[in-house]
Amino acid sequence: MAISRRFPLTVLSLCFASCFNPALASSATEGYYRFPAVQQNQLVFTAEGDIWHSALDKQQTQRLTTHPALEREPLLARDGQTLYFIANYDGADEIYQLPLSGGTATRLTFENSRVRLQQTLSDDRVLYATDNTVGPVNYWQLKLLNPQTGIATVLPLADANSGQLDESSNTLFFTRFGLHLTGDNAKVYRGGAMGELWRWTLGSNTEAERLL
Repeated sequence: MAISRRFPLTVLSLCFASCFNPALASSATEGYYRFPAVQQNQLVFTAEGDIWHSALDKQQTQRLTTHPALEREPLLARDGQTLYFIANYDGADEIYQLPLSGGTATRLTFENSRVRLQQTLSDDRVLYATDNTVGPVNYWQLKLLNPQTGIATVLPLADANSGQLDESSNTLFFTRFGLHLTGDNAKVYRGGAMGELWRWTLGSNTEAERLL
């Protein structure tokens, strides 16, 4: 009974503290925001398992998805009218497309494996990484996806797990290996799985060049 008497007083004390301490009140409503991405003046991010949209010069934020499954890694098309994101709606993480104006999300990939969005290009293609390939454990590859046709082209880069294309020079900068693939937190690691930075001219027959 002593606990039941003190409990209402504790709740009441917290209520008064939040009223007279703005910092405490604001921290109680602070959200947990992940995977932010900016395109022109627009911001998209994940919070509460859904994807949200906001303009950088406005304080209002709009929830774009409401599915019980987690939606993550949102990216906007270059025109700012189409949203790409990863969600597990059918048993595996896949890439989906959704118009910002509203509608139903369209599934774009059928990898049935891990996928990671990387970049949207000016010609509407989408660069992503997946481990749906033949090879050793944690063997990844980069693909370029055409959302209109659904065709994904494999880039001939072994163990490439993330990348960004500089469209002005047609140069793809990508990484191989890295502890982020295993979730390790080792410090000063110098083993064979140490991350490497490379570059390659997209579509060329030349070998990729290691930078780091």
